[in-house]
Amino acid sequence: MHVAAVARNIIASQLRVPAERVTDDARWGEDLGADELERVEVVMAIEQAFHVDIDDAAIESFATVGDLLRWLGHRVQ
Repeated sequence: MHVAAVARNIIASQLRVPAERVTDDARWGEDLGADELERVEVVMAIEQAFHVDIDDAAIESFATVGDLLRWLGHRVQ
């Protein structure tokens, strides 16, 4: 399965939202209803699934799902 598809499934599952809401331009809080703790839980699940470490500066830069997916795409083949 493609990295972005796996990541979207993780995000939808962690946030308990329909997968079709997890779009590239979906904003964490405004569109997906995620608070800070939920964002941390999503990041931890992504790190575990893809065996990557996402530093705090990168996490803070992820305004949208697409931001996270682009970061992940550059690091996971």
